[in-house]
Amino acid sequence: MAFEDLAWVAGKQNMGGLISDVHFVPLDDVDVSAPPALDADGVTITGDITLLAAKKWISIYHTRGTGKIDGNPVGERDGKSFENMIEFNFPGGEKKVVAHNKQVLNTPGLYIGKDTDGNYRILGLAVINGVVTFDMPAYTESITSTTGAASADKRGTTYQAKAEAPHEALFYEGAIDLDDTP
Repeated sequence: MAFEDLAWVAGKQNMGGLISDVHFVPLDDVDVSAPPALDADGVTITGDITLLAAKKWISIYHTRGTGKIDGNPVGERDGKSFENMIEFNFPGGEKKVVAHNKQVLNTPGLYIGKDTDGNYRILGLAVINGVVTFDMPAYTESITSTTGAASADKRGTTYQAKAEAPHEALFYEGAIDLDDTP
């Protein structure tokens, strides 16, 4: 792929953060034998991720202003790659949240966040030598829960998940199946 000029358009929107819900699916719920299609740009997934029967993406609300995706280069010269991180906060401390935290702690999967330009970005899906693979899923990096100490304190859980890849979090234009009926 050839390098292209990168020009900035004055006045273009450039607000940070994630909007809408974050979506998660355990890798065990994905049909890994059917990887989705990749656009010619090499960074956009145009096909759907196929889930197993009666499985769905899990929607997780997050407090506006707490969600982000970071792409950080790591490694030595001539051997660099990216560590992609998604971070967001879910308010409250109900039993359902504590149960989710226990279950997601060691569960490989895929995460999707929506940026303020309306683009879905996916962690846990990688492109290796031009081939889409599920071999580098995202894992929980940290789960930090707090009840807060004072009535004005934030109460809830901050999630971080990490996926290594030779690229930043890919753009995802496929379907997000939120219905678990077969």
